[in-house]
Amino acid sequence: MGQGDPIEVGSPVPGPGAERTLARGEDLQTWADRLEAVIARVPGPMDRVRVLTRTGSTQDAAWEACGGRAGLLVTTGRQASGRGRLGRVWRDEQGQGVAATFVVEASVETWRMSILAGVAASGACDRFLGQPTRTRWPNDVLEPGEGGRKLGGVLIEVRGGLALVGVGVNVAQQEREWPEELQGRAVSLSQLGSACSRIDMLEELLAQLHRWWSRSSEELVDEWRQREWLIGRRCTIAHDGQRHTGLVRSIDPIGNLVLDTEEGELHVSSASASVVQNL
Repeated sequence: MGQGDPIEVGSPVPGPGAERTLARGEDLQTWADRLEAVIARVPGPMDRVRVLTRTGSTQDAAWEACGGRAGLLVTTGRQASGRGRLGRVWRDEQGQGVAATFVVEASVETWRMSILAGVAASGACDRFLGQPTRTRWPNDVLEPGEGGRKLGGVLIEVRGGLALVGVGVNVAQQEREWPEELQGRAVSLSQLGSACSRIDMLEELLAQLHRWWSRSSEELVDEWRQREWLIGRRCTIAHDGQRHTGLVRSIDPIGNLVLDTEEGELHVSSASASVVQNL
């Protein structure tokens, strides 16, 4: 069925052999109703929901299902081949994290949508940890404090006048379950002491995105700056096929980063650069 098998409000219960329950006994049949209730309670750009039992990528599924119209939220129980920024992979075949795509009008500036989604995801994580999480340029969500392990991230793709805003959050993973290359670099809400379910996280993420949607750019940028983790730290940046190491002096609201290197001051764009190492 296209990009995944849907479960939507009012749809029949899948027959024998269909996968309806995932990690922690979660029942996907409840997800659509709960997310629709958030849409009714907290006004914002989303007006409909599609829940898939599994899919390759919520980005592709959202594009296929939206019919060229903004306002659709697509989420899934399992994601087999999700994408991160700059060609990275974001998989969740065990059903332990949140993977969601919000379809909005591409007339919203990309920098604003990127920061808004990062702030919304960070605020949603705060709700279940009882302390403020951090953001890392351009829109990673990090654990509270100075540790710098990644809790979630955002990917924005523009197609046909629409922006597909993908958000991933680690919810139930345990340390032993991370692949070797992510151990010490990734963390989940469960590892940090939260007992929230994935639908709890999805509800709060949707509510946060709706609440921030109508806030001014000044308010949004101020919130982002208060959470930003990278300013004042040394890191290595990949940009135009090269790596540059230096001290992050500043990050402006549209995603440009100023790096103080041995060769001098370097300006890099969030569209073509990534942090490859924190020092």
